[in-house]
Amino acid sequence: MIHRSAFPPRPTLSTQVTSGDPQSVTLSAADVPSGVTVTITPQTITSGQTATVTVATTSGTAPGAYPITVNADGTAADHSARFTLTVGGGETTWAAWTPYAVGDVVSYQGVRYRCRIAHTSQPGWEPPNVPALWLPI
Repeated sequence: MIHRSAFPPRPTLSTQVTSGDPQSVTLSAADVPSGVTVTITPQTITSGQTATVTVATTSGTAPGAYPITVNADGTAADHSARFTLTVGGGETTWAAWTPYAVGDVVSYQGVRYRCRIAHTSQPGWEPPNVPALWLPI
């Protein structure tokens, strides 16, 4: 059985023995879009052990939401888990009434900010006024 954490930058995949003896499990990623690399370390574990997943993108990765599947193939059972990778767009100038995704970068009065929480901006929510939504970079 695969469990995934709340998806920090390097989530941990945990396995457990639900019945029988521990078995060798080979981990892999599928449905990985162009410009994205998913590395699982180690790729083979024994049930009851954990592995780390690292996701990296390139500047050529198009903005969007990408479902990615992590597969666990064992001798007695196979399981999978899906997560969604959200890639923000390029830098834009902040504007009210605009939907922003986590990771989007905007400029406002000559300062660059990265979106912390997905939201639709409102007048008065300019980046320096709402540090819970925007991180200066």
